[in-house]
Amino acid sequence: MGNKKDILIYRASALRHRPHYLALLLFFMWAGCMAQSKLDQLQQELSTATTDSLKTALKIKISRELHRQSDHGEEDLEIATEAVNQAINAPNSIIYARALNNLGLLYRYHQQYPLSIPLHVKAFEIAKNFEGHSLDKMIFANNAGVAGRYNADYELAVDFYMKALRIAEAENNLLNIEIACNGLGNTFMAIPQRQEEGLHYLQRALEAAQEGDNRLGLAMNYITISGYHDQLRQHETARSYLRKLLKLNQELDDTYGIAMTLKSFGASYLLENKHLDIAEDYFLEAHQIFEELGNKQRQALTLYNLGEVAFKQKKYNLSLARLNKALNLAEDLKDKVLIVNISEIISAIYEEKSNYNKALSYYKKARDYQDSINLASQEIKIATLSKQFNLEKKETEIGLLKKTQAYQESQIANQQAAIRNRGIIIFLLAAVFLTLALIIWLQYRNHQNKKLTQSIIHQQEKEKVAAEYKRNLLEAEILANRMKLNPHFLFNCLNSIKYLIQQNDNKKAVKYLVKFSRFTRMVLETANKPMHSLQEELELTTYYLELEENRFSSDFTYTICNSIGSEANKVFLPTMLLQPFVENAIWHGLLPSKKDSKCVAIKVEKRMDRVEIHIDDNGQGRQENKRSSYKPHKSRGTEIVNERIKLFNKSYDQSVNYTIVDKTDDKGKALGTCVVFNINKLNGTR
Repeated sequence: MGNKKDILIYRASALRHRPHYLALLLFFMWAGCMAQSKLDQLQQELSTATTDSLKTALKIKISRELHRQSDHGEEDLEIATEAVNQAINAPNSIIYARALNNLGLLYRYHQQYPLSIPLHVKAFEIAKNFEGHSLDKMIFANNAGVAGRYNADYELAVDFYMKALRIAEAENNLLNIEIACNGLGNTFMAIPQRQEEGLHYLQRALEAAQEGDNRLGLAMNYITISGYHDQLRQHETARSYLRKLLKLNQELDDTYGIAMTLKSFGASYLLENKHLDIAEDYFLEAHQIFEELGNKQRQALTLYNLGEVAFKQKKYNLSLARLNKALNLAEDLKDKVLIVNISEIISAIYEEKSNYNKALSYYKKARDYQDSINLASQEIKIATLSKQFNLEKKETEIGLLKKTQAYQESQIANQQAAIRNRGIIIFLLAAVFLTLALIIWLQYRNHQNKKLTQSIIHQQEKEKVAAEYKRNLLEAEILANRMKLNPHFLFNCLNSIKYLIQQNDNKKAVKYLVKFSRFTRMVLETANKPMHSLQEELELTTYYLELEENRFSSDFTYTICNSIGSEANKVFLPTMLLQPFVENAIWHGLLPSKKDSKCVAIKVEKRMDRVEIHIDDNGQGRQENKRSSYKPHKSRGTEIVNERIKLFNKSYDQSVNYTIVDKTDDKGKALGTCVVFNINKLNGTR
């Protein structure tokens, strides 16, 4: 465990580097001038370049230099796009692949990962057909893996990191072995039940960096491995790697690296939540260095961390002061994600202080920015499809142009042959009939070639339309599968909130709205997950039951009994599995029932090598529901759940099934319904 003495040692070490800040500033100014000079030189070379390949290579370099300048805007993307268009005349060349990879890399730097992925993938697919060019192939594959990981497309990320690793191992390239292993480690860390595999690859990346004396690689792997151990609550192990990282940054005389290490120490203590004063000291020291370096992004993040520390210490005024500074910086930087995080914690502070108006105001601000982020994400997806279509269209047009050119050359050759034949006719009258037959044959062959060309073009257009149709159908199916919640439930909840506001019961309305927002946010966060833990599913179901109970003025009660305790975190099942059945129990069983006491009970038990989940209600039962004149609420959830259970059972080494029991007494009278889920013990994912 760290102490004040450790912090003073780190602080003294950091202070020794501060006289270098002016030198760093002068260096950056000199580097900026050199970059501008290099940019001018590259543009001068471009103006005298004569071949498309040379022009493409120079535009790639110019786009990179533009990106290094602080005020480049999107000019780097424009030049990189020009490089792709320049190289597209040779769509199967390695220079075209490099231009695609460069454009994808710049999109990634602009955090437009959906636009980046297909460019890196296409670059690799082109390069893999060439002999040699191993370095290009490793770079393209690793870049595809990075873009996929940042876009949470973990299957694609693992696939391309593995391709890069196999090439690097064949070439015995330590640097790219380290890069690929680090990428695989980070990717597996983000996948449930694959963290141990992730640690294996991170350790391998660390060994490769040590063998290759790659200090930057060592630093990257130290901080990644420490973060893994912090997630496992192994904080002392995590800090042992951070101490190695701090020593390395001191040897490298890397002031920014030292500040980042101090920030990581603070994050470790903040996550442990035991020595918040030590965490605060680390964050304060890191923030002071970031201020002197003029790094506003890191200042904002560190102030946010300091606000979290004060919030956990219940120093609400101090927390608000720090968070407001962080919010101002985040708004200047237009960092929407950070604005959302800061606004949410400020809302929580005002809620603790019973200032519900301000709590609601900041909550709305967080939601507004989150909606803006979601909208931007949708726009990027649309732009991805559009740009990909335009690129494929250009490639097709160029291919058709080359075919047309070849056909025209063939026509010219045929005409020249006909002229020669006429000359032969003039001088050799005896061969006139033979010459005519030859001309007829040549015309017939040209006609057949033309028909064949048109047939090929028609087939390509047909395949393109079919692919576009399949892609749109797949997108429609994905959108349909994401509609897991009954829309009437959402609108009824919102109407309940509106009614409370109209009745001036703002305090109750705010509490109800907070519950509703937590429920919907949890649904949105799990919407793209194929599975999650039973504990998360029980939390989601609890939110749903609380909302329904509040809406119906306690017309029914509910109980949740989890007899397996923390083991629920190790049991996985498809997301939103229980909610549709709980919804049926309330709407079809309890609400139409005339019983005085209505209850739905959820019970989790362990049976040998499986887990059983019971959803039990004392409502009118399914048979009575069929005879009742009461018009039941229609739920589409069970239809979706059945399909997802089938998919889940095929995809993972465990099975989920359920049965529905109609409860009756000795006389056959309905006593309610019980749904029993059986979940076999997990043996690991496929």
